Amino acid sequence: MRGNRSRRAGARGAAVRWGLGLALAGAVAAGLPAQAAGGTTSAEVPSRRPQTTTVVRTTTADAPVQVNVDIGMAVRAGRRCTAVRRGACSGAVYHPCFNLDDPAYRGCQLYTLFQVLDADRRFALAEGIRIGSTSTARDGREVRHDWGSKVTSVDLELYAFDVERRFGDVRMRVAGFPHVLGDTAYSDLVGHIPLPQAGDADVGQLVGRARGKDGRPMPPRSFKLDVFGHTNTGHRTGLLAQRSFAVFGFGGARVEPGVRDGSFSTKPLWAGAYDVHVQRKGASFRCGLDVVAGRPVRLDLDFGKADLGQRRCAPMGSLEQGVPG
Repeated sequence: MRGNRSRRAGARGAAVRWGLGLALAGAVAAGLPAQAAGGTTSAEVPSRRPQTTTVVRTTTADAPVQVNVDIGMAVRAGRRCTAVRRGACSGAVYHPCFNLDDPAYRGCQLYTLFQVLDADRRFALAEGIRIGSTSTARDGREVRHDWGSKVTSVDLELYAFDVERRFGDVRMRVAGFPHVLGDTAYSDLVGHIPLPQAGDADVGQLVGRARGKDGRPMPPRSFKLDVFGHTNTGHRTGLLAQRSFAVFGFGGARVEPGVRDGSFSTKPLWAGAYDVHVQRKGASFRCGLDVVAGRPVRLDLDFGKADLGQRRCAPMGSLEQGVPG
């Protein structure tokens, strides 16, 4: 049961964060075939290595974590990555699980995500994250996409599985797989992954209260708020004989069940500059926020006012945020 709740929580987070509609979910669940719409597809991306499997060599984290995995593949030199679906292209890197128009999309576990590692598997990180060249679709059929030989970067979102909310969430990027053993290419060893922890000297928090157009407090789960750190906080994974990786603050908030005054708060966040994405049906905004150490920072939201009543907020389109990095 707890594992199912964890997986559902990760699926909800990704779906709301990237603006997934019920129509898209229905199409995916029904296993409808996707057709290319003139943009980049997996078939057009060249292989980068003869090995058919790629592994991100992960180890441990400060708390049990659920890991959302997004894969990226550099397009052919001299070509542009193009796609109708927002988020499928980040510069010259193609993200197949953002693109429902890619026939290979059926190999993705969830919209925008190649894979979700459940937090109940406490030591799953020690096993590494395996990216093969085939996947099993929801209808049980095998999908051949050759992603194992084409992937050039992997973005990880790590959600702390902590009911007491002592630990925060982080994101990171693995941008290379220089080690080879047999038919498998490996990243450098990621090492121990630190998480923001309440009480640490460089940790703060976002808090706020949300009102609707009618002036009343917003009800539970009526909107989703995500924060993306984009400055180097100085935190890195543990150095284990090779190199370390930078980790960035990350998290979310919403009005929780039982809350009647529209108040919300994030888990702990490292101090630094953040983009805040606020999404609800028919209204999506991007806001700037500076998290400071040692105290909460307020961001009150008024859906009855222009730009949510905040000078650092502005409307944004669905999936305009693209991918981390």
